[in-house]
Amino acid sequence: MANPSTSGDPRCIPFMELKTQVTVIQSLMEHEQLQIAKECSQLNVLFQSQVQILTWGNWPAQQRSLLQSIRVEMHKQLRLLTTDLMFLQAAKQAETQAQRRQEVCDRLTNLQGYCDAIIKLAEDPAPVEQ
Repeated sequence: MANPSTSGDPRCIPFMELKTQVTVIQSLMEHEQLQIAKECSQLNVLFQSQVQILTWGNWPAQQRSLLQSIRVEMHKQLRLLTTDLMFLQAAKQAETQAQRRQEVCDRLTNLQGYCDAIIKLAEDPAPVEQ
């Protein structure tokens, strides 16, 4: 199957959009915390409106369970990201702020990885054997 990022596989569009938004937030990590929080709020809205509503009906049956698990993990990472952002905004010392920024960056990297995993599943429709 062709690369979904170049073929426009409609199953991957929400995840490519989510990944793009994560990249935007990562580029802002050294900027104003309020802007980062605003972008993360938009990330949550995007997830709720584009990913949370998916039924996976157009994916192979063997992949649906894995897709659902990834979506649950993404949702968890978004909730934890919100908490990490609150801690970042409350941090006063430079060392604590740096630690909190790193935690936010780690969450964003995890979200990117989940998006990549789903996009990869679209490239390889074969069931995953364990």
